[in-house]
Formats: sequence, C-alpha cells, structure tokens
Amino acid sequence: MTLKFKMILRSGVVVVCSMAVLLSGVFFVLSLRADGEITVVTTMYKQPHYDKVQEVFLRSGKTNMIRVTAFEGTNMVSRLHRFLVDDKKVAMFWEHRGTSSFTVLEEAGGFMSDIEFGASNQVTMVSISTDGGRLVEAYGCTNGLFQPIDTARLKKANELGTEILEVFEEIKKPDGKFLEAVDEFVEKHRDK
Repeated sequence: MTLKFKMILRSGVVVVCSMAVLLSGVFFVLSLRADGEITVVTTMYKQPHYDKVQEVFLRSGKTNMIRVTAFEGTNMVSRLHRFLVDDKKVAMFWEHRGTSSFTVLEEAGGFMSDIEFGASNQVTMVSISTDGGRLVEAYGCTNGLFQPIDTARLKKANELGTEILEVFEEIKKPDGKFLEAVDEFVEKHRDK
C-alpha cells in the first residue's frame, strides 16, 4: 500500500511525500528538511529481536551521511553514523550501550576528518576537509544525533577560511604588514 500526501512547512515549502508499507515489515518515509537542500530517506525494519531505523541524508542528490539506529523495544542499543563525500566513506561514529568510537577510513584518501567535543565531553561536530583545507562537509551533533549543516554555513566557513589564509600570507612578505592585515580582518568581522 502506498500513501501520498503533501506537507506545507513553516517556510512555505510544499513537500510531496510518499510512504510505502510492505508486508515484510519494512516501512519507508521520504522527507525533506525545511532548508530545502537536504533530503532524508528513512527506512524502518521490524525484526524479531530488534527494530532498525536507517536514514540516508542526501545533499544535492549525493549521499553525505547514513545513520543506522537499532532498538530493543524502546531502548536504543546502537547507532552508527557513516560520513561520506562524493559517495566515498570518509569516517564513522559508532555508539553501542554507552561506549563510542570515531574512525577515519582508509578509503578516505584526500580528506581529513575532525571531531569536536563540548565542555561535558559530548561530541558537538564532525567536519571533513580536503587535504588542502577546504571544508566539504560538516555535521552538528545534539543528543547523539548528527545532522548535516546547511550549504550556506559551509560556504560562509570556506569564505572565512580563505580570508584567514590571505591574512597569514602577509607573514611571508618582508614589508611587516601582517599585524595590519590581522587588525583589518578583526575589524571587518567584529560585529558578525
């Protein structure tokens, strides 16, 4: 059985969704995040001993994160986040019964992964950059759930990074203008 319906988001975006319920216990949901650029395809599996939810996040049609969560009843048993760039698995964050690990994968050649922690030692962000330092993907984390950040924030971070690199290029120049370049950068971004 397939159901089709429309959702009107607060932003005014109209999203057409379809859901299919199959006899095998698999349930699909297609949703669109309110910013209109991330598509999420959710698949729920009912198993004899556990239930599993898989969410595939796509940015501009390309998979950038896969989250798989397993439940026993209403208790989460494990959660795996796979982070991808250009369909290449770059890193994974895995939680299982109170422990967690972050792994950078060998096939991630050409990319660097960073993980950030908050004051209470909780993960707050994972970012993926090229070896040259350009930010290509970033994921904020709240209560153990990673979400891709929006494209506008990625673009802004790269613009600021480029400006900072330009400031540091002044160090290489013999005219001693580095401190002036730092002052100009700080003044430009003081109220932002």
